[in-house]
Amino acid sequence: MRFLEKYYQKVVVGLFCVGIILYGLGLSKTLIPTQTLFDIIGVLTLFYVYRRFSLYDIIQIRYIVLCLVIVLVCALLTIFDTRLGFSISEKLKTINTHTISPILFFLIAYFYALYASERFIRFLFFVFAFVALACVGSTLYLWFESGFQAQLITPWYFDYVVMPNVWLLGASAVCIVGCVYAKSYVRFLSVLGLCLCGMAIVANGERSFLLAFLGMCVCSVFVLRYRYKIYITSSLLVALIPLCYGAYLYTASLSDRYNFAHLLDNILVVWDTKPIEMGQFDMGCFTHHSMCSKESLAKGKNNITIEHSSLARIAMYKSALHLIMHEPFRPHIIGSWNIGPYLHAFYDAHDPYRVYLDTSVTRLGIDLYGYPHIHSTPISLSIEYGVCGFLAIAIFVFLIAFRGFMASKQYRFLGSVVVLLIIGMCIQTQFDVMYSVNLRVLMLFFGLFIGYMLARDREAHTTL
Repeated sequence: MRFLEKYYQKVVVGLFCVGIILYGLGLSKTLIPTQTLFDIIGVLTLFYVYRRFSLYDIIQIRYIVLCLVIVLVCALLTIFDTRLGFSISEKLKTINTHTISPILFFLIAYFYALYASERFIRFLFFVFAFVALACVGSTLYLWFESGFQAQLITPWYFDYVVMPNVWLLGASAVCIVGCVYAKSYVRFLSVLGLCLCGMAIVANGERSFLLAFLGMCVCSVFVLRYRYKIYITSSLLVALIPLCYGAYLYTASLSDRYNFAHLLDNILVVWDTKPIEMGQFDMGCFTHHSMCSKESLAKGKNNITIEHSSLARIAMYKSALHLIMHEPFRPHIIGSWNIGPYLHAFYDAHDPYRVYLDTSVTRLGIDLYGYPHIHSTPISLSIEYGVCGFLAIAIFVFLIAFRGFMASKQYRFLGSVVVLLIIGMCIQTQFDVMYSVNLRVLMLFFGLFIGYMLARDREAHTTL
């Protein structure tokens, strides 16, 4: 006990580092149960720092806490939804994974950072950045090893191509900020790192990553503080139209997966079609690649064809939005991977808003249809928690981003990284799902950041 009392902060930092590295390697469910590590951190923090806790610690983040409470209440209300037939214990387990655990991770990191030594928190931020850059290196190594031929590269031990989103975009945010705020020699390394991040995202092959990376680069011009900003931002605004048009023309020469020009040309025609009839635009429905609704097949193959995954997303977007409009304030089911089955249970077999795919394209089970999730975190959250829960989450994210923007005046590097990371994640998750394991990493980072900033504010007022 004396050892822990003396070296408490170092022990906790060590546990933090092990947990962050395991998350960064995609090993959170192997070797050591990562959630257990942070449970231990929470217990140690409570045991050794509880005498210093005060109500003011909560009052300082009262709006953040209010948002988290609203989200938790909305999650618990899903227990009363019976459409999928889950037992109460199954629902509670899902709520714990997707809601309670991330909230606890945020609070654990917040209270630790609020009372820990500044140098330890700075070190943890460095560990986050190092693990993110290592993820970039692993992706590029696998790409190089394949002779630059491999597609959809998943680094380290991650299970799915989308799972490194926090790390690849986090590394990009660090490098973008480093290009502006770092000293000359570090600025050169940041420019090199940014190029490597772009290459890693191309190697990863996930379209949402590429859109987020480009969005972060563009937004950084407006968010960061630097000389001649008014002239550079004005020039960029003038150049954006021809640049976007050039990108539009360029994508027309790419494969169907990246042919955004073809999708934009025909999006209105597709969107005006009922989800159950959208299979007429899917080549797979007529080549026995997919089992599609009779309503789609009855229309016959349309002259317009849309790449399968893009079309399935559009169909699920429209189906999900109709559900939200029908029951806007009702929390339905927690877990983005439950949204596909939930839409299947919500709509009758011949309902026009039922998605045209009759069986799972991922082959995870016969009870799924289309994709198990809808590739849009905001829409998914609106179904899971209802509109009120989604607005609480949106306000929570805004409060973190606003705090980062305000902090960037004094702590330019850290505050700007937080803002750009949030921008990148908002863009990326608009087109894909947020895994609970990645959400925990983000909540840890946000908790450390908020606690660190408030601790510095407290020190400044004490000094005065």
